Amino acid sequence: MTSMASPSDAPSGRPVSPLTLATWVTLFRFVLVPPIVASMAWAPHGLLDWRSWVPLGLFSLAAASDWMDGLLARRMGQTSAMGAWLDPLADKVLVAACLVAFVEAGTLPGWSVSVVLAREFVATGLRIVLADMGQGIRPAAWSGKAKAIAQMCSISALLVPWPPLVPWAMNLYGVAVFLTVWSGVAMIWQTRAIWRSA
Repeated sequence: MTSMASPSDAPSGRPVSPLTLATWVTLFRFVLVPPIVASMAWAPHGLLDWRSWVPLGLFSLAAASDWMDGLLARRMGQTSAMGAWLDPLADKVLVAACLVAFVEAGTLPGWSVSVVLAREFVATGLRIVLADMGQGIRPAAWSGKAKAIAQMCSISALLVPWPPLVPWAMNLYGVAVFLTVWSGVAMIWQTRAIWRSA
């Protein structure tokens, strides 16, 4: 994941363009969302049919890009404010699109997805408010990182075209929902001092 830093953080001391290589990787994650959702709609469910593995393959590529953009930003000293905003937004769009597609397919209950989406909307709104208060973009707490990993892993498991795996994948999704709510509460609690001083 990319993180915020001043433009002079590049090793050469030269200003960093907002559209760094890491940012392009993040934008690529946005581009992958429509193909992932489309493939979830038309892919068959046969374990031996290669088309059944397309959604998982595309989602895995998107998830890998989340790791890659952060690595590039740190190794190349190309962190930027744009990247710091786009990276978590890309994650949220990816997760939200897949979960809504699962609801459409009848795989997940709508209420659980509503809870996840509500938390993500609150998190995004909180980041905007904190930035407006001059607090900058706060790095993700460990609970938020655990939530993101659980979400990605549960979606990946649900995309595996093997019916015996579904109960295990649903249990993992339940853990992801719990961590999503927990991280949201923790995020609000950790910023309580800011609201008191506002």
